Amino acid sequence: MGRKVIKHGPSTLIVSLPSGWVKQQGIRKGDEIDCRQEGGQLIFTPKQTAHAQQVSLDVRRMEPFLVDRFLARSYQKGYDRILLTHHSLELLEVIRKKVTELIGFDIMEQNDKTCLIQSIADRINLDFDSSLRKVYLLLKAIIQDIRDAYQKRDYGQLSSLFLRDLEVNRLAYYCLRCINKAQLRESVPRYEQKLLYYLCERLEDLGDRLKHVARHLSLSKTLNKKIAALLGQLCAQYDLAYHYYYKPSVEAANASLHIYHKMKKQLDDILANPRSSSELWALFLITQAMGIIYHIVTMRLDAIQEGR
Repeated sequence: MGRKVIKHGPSTLIVSLPSGWVKQQGIRKGDEIDCRQEGGQLIFTPKQTAHAQQVSLDVRRMEPFLVDRFLARSYQKGYDRILLTHHSLELLEVIRKKVTELIGFDIMEQNDKTCLIQSIADRINLDFDSSLRKVYLLLKAIIQDIRDAYQKRDYGQLSSLFLRDLEVNRLAYYCLRCINKAQLRESVPRYEQKLLYYLCERLEDLGDRLKHVARHLSLSKTLNKKIAALLGQLCAQYDLAYHYYYKPSVEAANASLHIYHKMKKQLDDILANPRSSSELWALFLITQAMGIIYHIVTMRLDAIQEGR
């Protein structure tokens, strides 16, 4: 989209903003717009605190799971107010439960027909980098706890590990919201922001896989030493991916590939003689978790050269 440069005064050059973009962002006269330079580009971002962005939806005919998803996505996309029309206590309970996972949000108004969820803080006292690191560390602890609980045959602990995923959700959702609300460090280029968004989604997905791994292993009620060994390798694979993110190197990338192929061979061996449907489900989910962890490394191979 080409824009004509207009000279105003002796030295000022002016470029108009596209009207469609202005309407979409809700920009008004007197608003401030952030501007930063990336190489030969100028990136303009509207300040998100100027006007609350609201989304409304009638969820009376919607499945409760989809209401849950709608709330999560609306929060991640940066909406400040969510107005829902509902018709049952069941849906209201789903809404209340999900709001606890949305950092900085609370139910402001509710009755038997509508529910208004709103941001209660213009700026939350959290930052993206520390939140992302905490997501990494939470997932690391969950994988280790699955391994340890399974080896000890502590099926009660395995069945309760799903609660730990709620904190992963909270922080991962917050990281996604930060990206969409343009609350990252100014030094983070746009292409890196897109990559970070995908990374945060995959980490949240990993938490979902792990909680279901724990649940199915708790149902198996037996110890399979080969699965225990595989869980140990999963811990090692994740450690490599975590350290690679903060200190990328050729050695770490190679090690990640080698352990991934080793685990695939272990899986083939275990799947030759599965003991139960619970074990099969756990192995299927472990396979997915392995793929996510492996991809966390390969999506950032360019970071080796750039030294980030």
